[in-house]
Amino acid sequence: MTGARRHVKWVVAVTLALLCIAPGDVCAGEDADALKERGDAAFDGRRFVEALESYQAALKKRRDARLHYNIAQALSALARYPEALRSYQAFLAEAPAGMLNEAQQAALFGLLEELKGKIARLDLTCDVPAARVLVRGKMAGVTPLDGALVLNAGEARVEVLADGYEPFEATMKLEGGAVVPLSVRLKRVDFRGWLSVVSNVAGAEVYVDGVWRGVAPLQLRVRQGTHVVAVKAEDHVDYGEVAAIAAGQRSEVKAQLERAPDYTLAYVGFGVAGVGVAAGTVTGILAYSRFGSATDHCDEVAQECGPAGRDDLAASKTWGLLSTVGFGVGVAGAALGGYGLMTAKPSGREAPVGVAVGPGRLSFRGSF
Repeated sequence: MTGARRHVKWVVAVTLALLCIAPGDVCAGEDADALKERGDAAFDGRRFVEALESYQAALKKRRDARLHYNIAQALSALARYPEALRSYQAFLAEAPAGMLNEAQQAALFGLLEELKGKIARLDLTCDVPAARVLVRGKMAGVTPLDGALVLNAGEARVEVLADGYEPFEATMKLEGGAVVPLSVRLKRVDFRGWLSVVSNVAGAEVYVDGVWRGVAPLQLRVRQGTHVVAVKAEDHVDYGEVAAIAAGQRSEVKAQLERAPDYTLAYVGFGVAGVGVAAGTVTGILAYSRFGSATDHCDEVAQECGPAGRDDLAASKTWGLLSTVGFGVGVAGAALGGYGLMTAKPSGREAPVGVAVGPGRLSFRGSF
């Protein structure tokens, strides 16, 4: 009877040990009984966290089923019901036969049923492995979970987080004693954005980072970051722009292509100049050659030339005239080429240099 009374007193007055601030130093010198007494005092003083740590320290020093019961009581006081249930179950598993009488057993089982009503199980599945599961802001596990999560019943905020995926968040009502299923499908984060390219020239070709992507107007899905956009059209000056793309956002490039300058007149003029200079040079050489031949058949003192000399002089004059004409054409062609070069302009824009010709005057306007 004395042992039974002592046990009833222990069941009713279960408490936790006083917190051991430095378990590695102070507690090292205390035995399990001293730690349990500290726990009792702390529990009576409602210092449940301190008592829990002392009880756990006592359990490490000595395996005692009653310490599991004490720990369960402290955890219940801290509203840590799933952990308290596990400690009660550890007590039942380790308690020797006959430790509790029928009344004590009935009281304990009633306590367990009441505790189970404060506990819910969340059966969470997720299509992404290694996703982090948080319940009420605390880490609860990593997918795939090894069974249902045992949690305090009541309202709970559930979060599922994985790198590269949009976070999942839901507020759920966890019924005590129930198993609540939750299937989570995470949506991958799209790190791309929209690039829209329009041009004043229909059918202009669009290149992104040097790769042909189609003709304007055009809409593309491209990765976030900066991209070099080039728009090209025949007979037009290429347009280039650096576009910054943000994930899920839209960026627009408006390409205003300018018609390429028309250098046809410049090409013709410089071509004529080249032909004229070449012709003038060749005929000049011939004129000089025939003039030299004529001097061989002329008497410089008498200033008379024989028939052969007169023919060479005539030919020399003819070639000389043609050379003069050739160089004249070359000069005119060069002038025409220069005029064409200076007046070449893109469509819709004024020429960089304007040339005005009037009676007795030649003037230029603009800038080079």
